[in-house]
Amino acid sequence: MNGIEELILLSSSLKERVRRMKERSFVKELRERIGKAPNIVFLKGLRGVGKTTGMLQIHAKLESSIYLSADWPQVIDYGLYEVASELIKLGRKHLFIDEIHTVPGWFRIIKALSDQFPDTTIVATGSAAAAFSPERRVKLMDVEPMSMKEFALLKYNEEVEVSPRIWKDYDKTLKELGKFFPRIEGWYREYLKVGGFPISLTMSEEDALEGIYAAIEKSIKEDALSILKMDYGKRFTMEKLLFMLATSPPGEKSITSLSTNLQVSKTTVYEILNALENMKIIRIIRPHARGSGLIRGEPKMLFRHPNLRVAICHKLRKEVPVGAIREEAVLFALERMGISFGTVRGKKKSPDYMLEDGTIIEIGGPSKKSGQIKDFKKGIVVRDYQIMAMLLSF
Repeated sequence: MNGIEELILLSSSLKERVRRMKERSFVKELRERIGKAPNIVFLKGLRGVGKTTGMLQIHAKLESSIYLSADWPQVIDYGLYEVASELIKLGRKHLFIDEIHTVPGWFRIIKALSDQFPDTTIVATGSAAAAFSPERRVKLMDVEPMSMKEFALLKYNEEVEVSPRIWKDYDKTLKELGKFFPRIEGWYREYLKVGGFPISLTMSEEDALEGIYAAIEKSIKEDALSILKMDYGKRFTMEKLLFMLATSPPGEKSITSLSTNLQVSKTTVYEILNALENMKIIRIIRPHARGSGLIRGEPKMLFRHPNLRVAICHKLRKEVPVGAIREEAVLFALERMGISFGTVRGKKKSPDYMLEDGTIIEIGGPSKKSGQIKDFKKGIVVRDYQIMAMLLSF
């Protein structure tokens, strides 16, 4: 048996693993891309969000497809270009390649395959966003953590439809969510802990948290070193920085305090934060301002999804700052709904965020007051049920 035959058999065997799995929403979008121009599709996103499974689910329903992982021994030994071109010549019209960024010169190889075999669709994945740059002949697809709507459907088979604007009205939100009470509160608690990641659908909460942390750790150990070209010293500093952010209330840590506590220069802190943002582990929120106001404003660092903070705190056996995961859930939802936002400057006790239309939002629990938004024409206090409505609207 030669290496090509082994790859075909291995690829076929993987189809059986995913045939009965429920599909995430991005899989439908990806399936619609197959056979269309451009013929190169890159899936990018944090480790563990379901890129590989989604790709395999499409592979499982196509007769003339092949799945390869770029780190398989046969691919490494024979070379990606050689293996892929041979398989295409054997009639494989749809090529799925996982962990493509582990191959030196991978983009040059993919473009060469595309030029030589223009009727072949090539779908590739990479864990670090920094591995992929915009290119005219390439379709980039971001694969984000699941929404609460996806989580409820895939885990509890509950179909939920909520208007993307209802969260702005507290009374209407309560009326709408009453249809799903009281089970919605359980979904919400579970979602904030682990529900953004597909492993939460089949694993216990404890195992899911360990799996999410393992995804973060692997990103730091592999992606930061190989793709972002960070040395071992900066990698360890990156890990310590994440520990500090995860256990601190939102907005408590500044660039200066991080530099002092980590005993590194501000330049190094900025470099590490930029890398973590590219890896889709954190988000950096800048002031809602222009010109010098934007330049002078101190950025705010939060995790891209609350599950990441919870997983790190669980690993450290530290209490999770509740206010932080509320804010992270809101920002995740706003981004997915296509609403831009920034922090608010200029007051001693500024509200949390300003949206693109000038609306001010303050995020908190049931007892949260509206004092911090009283001086603004358009202001909303966003409480837990409104956060639930946001997470159920996409």
